[in-house]
Amino acid sequence: MYDKIIIAGFVIITPNELNQNLQEILYTKLTKSYTTCSREHGCVRAIDKIDTNFTSEIEADTSNIRINIKFLVERILPEVGKKINCTVHMIFNHGIFAQIGENIKILIPATSINGQYYAQGTDGYPDMPVYEIKLKKTSKNSIVTKNSTIAIEITDVKYNKNRYNCIGKLF
Repeated sequence: MYDKIIIAGFVIITPNELNQNLQEILYTKLTKSYTTCSREHGCVRAIDKIDTNFTSEIEADTSNIRINIKFLVERILPEVGKKINCTVHMIFNHGIFAQIGENIKILIPATSINGQYYAQGTDGYPDMPVYEIKLKKTSKNSIVTKNSTIAIEITDVKYNKNRYNCIGKLF
């Protein structure tokens, strides 16, 4: 689900931050700046590795040090056709809202859920909306409730304000 890419970025450090813990400082600053959602890189979950070969330059107006650096990140980029696992956030009669982290929201419309029915308060799940779904691979029924993990295929993606909104279908 998550893939890894190399990002070429930069951090700014002050002269008093130069010490023997430079790798830790770089990691902290990169994490703070780049573990976010962007249209270009998707939603970055973690920084895995920092390249030790980097260039630096002193900014003329501030005397701060700009370090240009490459680093390996773990990210997810929602794309049409991508198959991913996500967590059910809410179930209602028109479909399922699921999400990955805080920045990727997915709607699975009821019309795209095959062999399903919506029920409010069934046996074993009182006062909780559920979907009973017939699984294609095993021909068995599966109950989907809030906090269930489901496998979906993304059919549409929109990026807006550091967040991805997607439409998907179960597979």
